[in-house]
Amino acid sequence: MEVKKNVPKVTQTKQKQEITIALDYWVAQKYNEIIENFNASSEEYVVTVMTNKDDMNAFRDSIIKDMESGKGPDIIDGMLINNITAIQKQYVQPWGEVFSEEEIEKNFFPGVFDTGTYEEALYGIPYEWTGYILVTTKERCNGLDTWNREQMMEWVRASGAKNVAANVPDWQLLVNGMLYDKTGTDIIDWENKTCNFMQQKVYDYLKFIKEYGSSISYSDKSEKKAKTGEDFAWYDFLFLNDMNYYEAIFEEEIVYIGFPAEKGKSIPTYTELLYLNSACENKEGAISFIKHLLSYESQNIRVKNLVEMRTSGAYSIRKDTMDYHIELEKNAREGRHAFELYGELYGNPSMTEEQEKQVRDMLDNLVFTNCYMEELAYRRVLNALDGYLNGTQTEEETAALMQREAEEFFADMDLTVTNMH
Repeated sequence: MEVKKNVPKVTQTKQKQEITIALDYWVAQKYNEIIENFNASSEEYVVTVMTNKDDMNAFRDSIIKDMESGKGPDIIDGMLINNITAIQKQYVQPWGEVFSEEEIEKNFFPGVFDTGTYEEALYGIPYEWTGYILVTTKERCNGLDTWNREQMMEWVRASGAKNVAANVPDWQLLVNGMLYDKTGTDIIDWENKTCNFMQQKVYDYLKFIKEYGSSISYSDKSEKKAKTGEDFAWYDFLFLNDMNYYEAIFEEEIVYIGFPAEKGKSIPTYTELLYLNSACENKEGAISFIKHLLSYESQNIRVKNLVEMRTSGAYSIRKDTMDYHIELEKNAREGRHAFELYGELYGNPSMTEEQEKQVRDMLDNLVFTNCYMEELAYRRVLNALDGYLNGTQTEEETAALMQREAEEFFADMDLTVTNMH
């Protein structure tokens, strides 16, 4: 299979050491300019991009095969590998201290570097994040802007809605509404690796997600369902440039309520991560590129390009670049495309002061999930849900299976860490 290698707009010299990076094709397009700038400015290193537009599955397989044999690119996009397997089999190595604790606290969102941390070692460097939201009306939430699971179940049932929101299936309500809640530790305690699924509140929530989960995708029909209350809320990625659209759907005061949490608001957030191949012989060069990639100047370039292309959704992990992004949304919307809703064309003006307050509130409540949380949720606990959803298990039987899967996972983590160290 032919793999595309791209060293854009730079004349390589023999003195420069090559750093190879494997990226998903569409990710590579977003970072071309940043990579070009690095290659032009660095006196020591040159970055070569490896990607494949035509067959990403075959490309992914080839990357994994190379890593298994002790070869492959220096830096690998986490989308191309199974993160936990790569860590446990030592196909990837820890990055070490790329940024000081002071730099992380000053420049980056709290907790974002934890997303690539496994047993206190930084294996994955985050390079962007995506958040997931639930939007509804103030009236439906009794004037509040946060809810716990009990309140969500009560309010949705009282509203007469058929679903929590279009395109939010039962399993996602379980993952985002219970497994990823870091504010409550009585069901699952991520820090201490303990869990207790065998309790009434879990049984009640299982009944709820089975009844109110939805597989309906976005359409004009679902917009009207959200407006009339047949869907209690609207579900989406956190798109800053769609805030006027959400307001037009409900035509009244809205709240970005997020997913339920025992305390406060929860905006589940996923990061894309870059891993360092254990076969990499130039760790210093790889770190040099990461510092460039996550610099204020580079992150602002990417954000500006996204806004000019009238798209957003994958955001910078830097707080100061997020401030820059908000300013662009407040001031650079002249001529933005309109959107059609209910057969009418709506304008899309600049971000308002109220919308900025809503955005900053969401940014204060980001819940960054990490690789082992995702591994437990998607590869272990959700397997136990299948029998319940198809009617062959009770709530109690399902909770017991979840308990067993979680306990085995935590035990396996402890064994792996013992073997690795």
